[in-house]
Amino acid sequence: MRLDLFALTIAFTLVAPLVGDAAPSEAVIYSLGGASGIAPTAGVIADAKGNLYSTTLLGGNGSPGHGTVFEVSKGPSGWTGTVLYTFTGGKDGGVPVAGVVADASGALYGTTQMGGSTAYSQNGAGVVFKLTPPHSGQQAWTETVLAAFKGADGAFPNAGLTPDGAGGFYTTTYGGGLFGEGAVVHVTPPVQGATRWTVQVLHSFANADGAEPLSNLFLDAHGVLYGTTPSGGPSGRGVVFSLTPTSKTRWHFQILYAFTGGPDGGNPFAGVVEDTAGNLYGTTNTGGITPCTSDESAGCGVIYELSPQSNGTWLETVLFAFQATGTGAEPEQGTLTFDAAGALYGSTIFGATSFPGNGVIYKLARSGAGWKETVLYEFQGQPDGSGPEDSPLLMRGGTLFGTTVAGGSSDNGTVFELKP
Repeated sequence: MRLDLFALTIAFTLVAPLVGDAAPSEAVIYSLGGASGIAPTAGVIADAKGNLYSTTLLGGNGSPGHGTVFEVSKGPSGWTGTVLYTFTGGKDGGVPVAGVVADASGALYGTTQMGGSTAYSQNGAGVVFKLTPPHSGQQAWTETVLAAFKGADGAFPNAGLTPDGAGGFYTTTYGGGLFGEGAVVHVTPPVQGATRWTVQVLHSFANADGAEPLSNLFLDAHGVLYGTTPSGGPSGRGVVFSLTPTSKTRWHFQILYAFTGGPDGGNPFAGVVEDTAGNLYGTTNTGGITPCTSDESAGCGVIYELSPQSNGTWLETVLFAFQATGTGAEPEQGTLTFDAAGALYGSTIFGATSFPGNGVIYKLARSGAGWKETVLYEFQGQPDGSGPEDSPLLMRGGTLFGTTVAGGSSDNGTVFELKP
């Protein structure tokens, strides 16, 4: 393992809220609550027909409810929500924090933070699941547990799945592994003659190299994985790391950047995304302008860029520092979204007019030699939504779709549409 020291640059940027006729229009297309699910912490994905899919942390049939997978589809009379599966919290899993991914047949795959085997924890250590669409006269989707975590191979996955291109998935777990600080794992389909999926631990965190990863992984074209941990590392404020395959069974782990919690940011809940030049972009939940408020002395978070250098190190540049008011504050788990022009979209759970506020959807675009943040929409609470925890999905024409963890008709969360 190599712990590199890195240079830090800060690029000061402008803040440009949209007001008046320039503001996009927001509409709640589905309000959650009760049997339909409570608290969608994950964003949405879309199929070729424009149907949206996501999960809720809690709710569903039964009590207290262990979360759902749901679909929102648009018909002649508007948008309609359908619960595809309700978790029981038992062997089938429970409490899905992350969203789902889809394969070519329309099957959905995801993780739950609880349930599955009870060998490691009273409530289980979480599962990787598959939901198969109904066929041959069936009415309901079918859930299959592909893997149940047992502790040594990871526990309590907060992150979603990253397809490996060969039918398997990469993910991270918040706990478990060799040292109990979380792990990066590879879940692969059964080989010929076998019946069970395999869970291979690629790296176990030991705190000094990061701890308790929350975010999805990014897989580049060369097979390198990139991710973050919100804690651990040399300063205890989280790291950005890479895992490079050196053989079929061995991976090289490297800390690319260790946050200090100061102007450079701290506690990255979200993962990273890569541009065509190989630069990485992400957000931190704290750090930046200090103090953010009297209650947020650690700062309100930053948007950062990591650029590879010729000597093998990485240079961190803070593109934008969130403030208590006017910009949004404290981005959560959502990995940033690129558009075709290279602008980035994301969300914060707090801000913008006042603190704490109800959160915003924002855009960060190049402006001259720097970057400019634009608040696209500020949530007001009920009835338009509150607390978007994941980044929005950008569709053709510039329409954004996403979720809020609260708000809506029963204040249990929404799916929203934001039209330019």
